[in-house]
Amino acid sequence: MDLIKQLRALTDDILGLRQTLQKSQPIPTREYKFAIYHLEALLLDLRSNSKQGPNVAEMKGGLDRELAALNRLHELSTTLLKDSRDKDVAFNLRQVLLASIELLGADKGNIQLYDERAQALKIVTHVGFDQTFLDLFKSVPSGGNCACGKVLAGKERVIVEDFRTDPRFTDFGPICAAHDFVAVQSTPLFGSDDRLYGILSTHFRQPHRPSQRELYLLDCYAGLAEQVIECKPLS
Repeated sequence: MDLIKQLRALTDDILGLRQTLQKSQPIPTREYKFAIYHLEALLLDLRSNSKQGPNVAEMKGGLDRELAALNRLHELSTTLLKDSRDKDVAFNLRQVLLASIELLGADKGNIQLYDERAQALKIVTHVGFDQTFLDLFKSVPSGGNCACGKVLAGKERVIVEDFRTDPRFTDFGPICAAHDFVAVQSTPLFGSDDRLYGILSTHFRQPHRPSQRELYLLDCYAGLAEQVIECKPLS
């Protein structure tokens, strides 16, 4: 298939996703709508650069991946938010976590929720960690010397490209080595009243920093996690 046909196919895919979005119940998140516009902007950029050579194939590959991620987001939002009162919140959050790990190419991850009475984060679902890790991070207070502790204190995303060289985490290296990861991103989850619900973290075995486009889509997944929690808060 030549480039023009590929562009037309991508245009049709995005148009189809927009039409599905307009008919969706429940109404998709604001972040999801913005992500559609973001994809359309990327498509225009791809068209404008279609005569500039090798970079086009790379741009198209990125657009394909982002379109796939948005389709996954739509499937999850339809499945998880419909009749959500009858579904287990931890199970639903695990589905969001799995999708986030796939999006970023991560190796493991977890979602923690904030316990206001204990004033600490507690893991409610995870992928890839053993019981030793779960016991170690059973309860994380604000300001703890880990990425999630710093998110809890600062209420903003923390990215650690390599724990072994990051001066913020000089004592954290042995823990990373013991649990087979060297990089992490931790994204806060907020309620509609700006109250911190928890944190979505993904971990990498090799030094890594997600791209801005990946983080944009990750925020869409985080928005879905926030909706899942609001639909039926954990007791």
